[in-house]
Amino acid sequence: MRRTNRREFLKSAGAATGVATLAASSLGRAQERVEPPWDAGELSHILPTCSHEEMLIKCSFLTPQRAAPVLRIDNREVPGVNTDSEGEFWQFHIRGLRADSLYELALVSSDGRPLASTWSLRTFPAPDAAP
Repeated sequence: MRRTNRREFLKSAGAATGVATLAASSLGRAQERVEPPWDAGELSHILPTCSHEEMLIKCSFLTPQRAAPVLRIDNREVPGVNTDSEGEFWQFHIRGLRADSLYELALVSSDGRPLASTWSLRTFPAPDAAP
């Protein structure tokens, strides 16, 4: 059985570290090219939940909203429901959606000004759908 000396060990460890660093760097660059940054705009938090036919989106804003913001989904507009006394926390409950469907969502102020970039959210498959 051949024993590895310290010099051989350090050469092998250095080569392995170099390869791992190069691979991680390449993966990071590839991911940056694929995913454009999302602009949260005036949002502080967004908590989406969904089922096969409904979505409940809860949002908090960096500054209080004096009038109800609106969530646009397909050709529908859903006014927000204020859940605090300051106007910082709002929720949007959307019913009657299609199962296993991708929806484009846009959050706008009461006067139609975008509050964040649009984003996509998919409903779950129907409970009786085959996996």
